[in-house]
Amino acid sequence: MSKKITFDYWEHLYSNRTENMFSSEIRDLLSLSARPDIISFAGGLPEVRALSFQKLERYIKRILKADGDISLQYGGSDGYYPLRTKLIEVMKLEGLDVVEEDIITTTGGQQALDLLAKVFINTGDTIIVESPAYTGALNSFKSYEAKIIEIPVDDMV
Repeated sequence: MSKKITFDYWEHLYSNRTENMFSSEIRDLLSLSARPDIISFAGGLPEVRALSFQKLERYIKRILKADGDISLQYGGSDGYYPLRTKLIEVMKLEGLDVVEEDIITTTGGQQALDLLAKVFINTGDTIIVESPAYTGALNSFKSYEAKIIEIPVDDMV
């Protein structure tokens, strides 16, 4: 009788939720970005050849001069305070009555999706998404043990 080979000695300690975690398709898509002959927006990355490095350098210098001590540190989980206060100003111009506690900024769309999934999805909930769908959202929903139903969309939508 052969002995089972264990590749991960800690696997028995993992939560059941990890059974729904898979290697990200986004990681596979991002590998295409390394090819110089391909411009791929699939991973949500900008095309760096289209960026103005002179402008970017100017903005970085401006930020370092104004807020160097803050901009080079980890920020709070609720986001960059000056940005949050500016968002409140803009929202008030739009007629929305908001206060600082109403605003959270994220590091990107994926973090926002994951936070929403964490707050609203219970194990076994059914989520209806369009197909094709953003794989980052699908992976996040699956990690919270949701049942996903994909509804195909066509050019008329």
